[in-house]
Amino acid sequence: MHSVTVIMPIKIHVLSLLLSSAIAQAAATPYPRVPGDEANTHFTVKVNGTTFEACSTAMNVGYAHFAFTDKVKVEITAQEPITSFDLSLSNDK
Repeated sequence: MHSVTVIMPIKIHVLSLLLSSAIAQAAATPYPRVPGDEANTHFTVKVNGTTFEACSTAMNVGYAHFAFTDKVKVEITAQEPITSFDLSLSNDK
């Protein structure tokens, strides 16, 4: 199973990451929010069309944290233009 954390500043707009073309068979599982972090209403995250929780840290960093098998499409929609982002992938086998 692969794990992905999408980290970005609050100033974002719309970003679609196609991590593969075989999206229909992929499964994605959300991870719970880190204790102390809050829900973020400045952007939404969809994985294969399913909304996953967007979160924020005390340092004003927005993120979504989930695991997936195979390949997924990640869509991020925000209230403001995306100026930068950091995509952090890990392979937890």
